Amino acid sequence: MRWTMKSVSSYVSSARQRAVALFHRTDQLKADAAERRRSWNQVIAEHQKPLEPPKDSGETTLAQS
Repeated sequence: MRWTMKSVSSYVSSARQRAVALFHRTDQLKADAAERRRSWNQVIAEHQKPLEPPKDSGETTLAQS
């Protein structure tokens, strides 16, 4: 097979486009994964907070009367 400059240029161009598209896809997947991880970490942190004691509404309980 005889390669001409035009065919080599076309081959390199298409290979470059595939590489850029693949890199963009993996980069975007990493970004999506990082975003999901941050979101889950926030949810987990909310659930790990200690429960606050109920606020006193001014009512007396049996122990106080």
